[in-house]
Amino acid sequence: MENGETRVGSSGERKLKELAPGVVDETKEPTLDVAIEMALGTPPNLAQIEAEGVGHGEEKPEQANEFIEKLHRIQPDIDAFLVDVDARFTETEQFTIREALRLMIKIHIEQPDRSDTEIPFIGHPLAVAHNALRIARDHEDAFYICMAGLLHDSVEDQSKWLTLEKQIAAVHQWYDKPREEVEKEIERHGALGAIERVFDRRVRLLVEALTSPLTTEQSLENTADKNAQYFEYIQNIFYNQDASPSVIKWADLKENALTIGLVRERANEAAELGDTVKAERLERFHEKLKRKYKPVLEAVLTFFENLTDGYHPLFTEKEQAIQDIQLVLEHEYYA
Repeated sequence: MENGETRVGSSGERKLKELAPGVVDETKEPTLDVAIEMALGTPPNLAQIEAEGVGHGEEKPEQANEFIEKLHRIQPDIDAFLVDVDARFTETEQFTIREALRLMIKIHIEQPDRSDTEIPFIGHPLAVAHNALRIARDHEDAFYICMAGLLHDSVEDQSKWLTLEKQIAAVHQWYDKPREEVEKEIERHGALGAIERVFDRRVRLLVEALTSPLTTEQSLENTADKNAQYFEYIQNIFYNQDASPSVIKWADLKENALTIGLVRERANEAAELGDTVKAERLERFHEKLKRKYKPVLEAVLTFFENLTDGYHPLFTEKEQAIQDIQLVLEHEYYA
C-alpha cells in the first residue's frame, strides 16, 4: 500500500468472512479493527479511534485500551517489518502480506505476553517473519516464507478461530481415538483449509509443516515422550528436501531456544525483589525449556555443522548459527 493508505473491510477480509466466518465473528471488534489499520499506518491512540466513531458498542474500554497498548508496544517492529516488505515485494504481494499480518494480530492479540521478554505475543510471529525474510530475502520462496512466518503459530495455538469445520461433534465415532483428539484434528484440518483458501496452498503447506503434532493423552502425561515427539518434528523440518520450513523454524528457535537466559534473568530479578512465588515459577519454566530445547539445539547444531549446500537458504547463517548455539548451550543448557 502507498501513502499510508489503509484498507478497512479489504477484499481479503471479505474472502475470510465467506470462508471462515468463525474468525470474523469471534474477533469482530471495531476498536481492534481500526487500531490494526492505524498500526499499519500511524501509531494508534484512543482519541483517534474514538474520532472514527467506534469502540462504543459492547466492547469494554479497558479491553480496547489493552489492545491499543499492545499494538503500540510493538509499533517500531511493525514499521521496520513493513519497510523491508515494501522494499522487497510487489504492491500485490505487499497487500497480501498485510492481510496475513492483520489476521495474525486478530487471532493472537489476546494471548498472554511472553514469559521471557514480557513483550506482547503478537511480537513473536512478527519477529519470526521478519527474521525469516532477512534470511531468505533473495530466495524464490521469500513471499511465502514471510506469510507463513506470520502465521506459523496460528493453527497450533488458535485453530478454533480459523476452522471451516463446525459440525464435528459426531465424527469421532468413525475413529479409534478419543472424541476430543479427533475434534482437534478436524479443527486443525479446517484451519489449514482456511489458510489455503484465503492465501495460497503454498502458505498452507508451510504452516502445516511448522505445526507441531498433536500430543496424545499419554504423551501429555509424560514430558519425556512429549519432548521426544517435538524432537522428531524438528528433525523432519531441518532434514527435508523443502528447505523453506527450516528457515522459519530457525527464526522461531532464535526467538525461543536461544533466549531462555532471559527467563533465568527475570527469575533472579523476582528473587531479588522478594517475589519468591514468581521467581520459583520462572525457575520451573526455565528448567522446562532446558529439557525441551537442549536435544533440539544439539540436533540443529549438527545440521549446521554438516550443511555444505551453498544453495540452501540457511547456508549464509551457518557460521553465526554454530557460534550462537554453542554459546547458549554452554551458558544455559549445560550449566
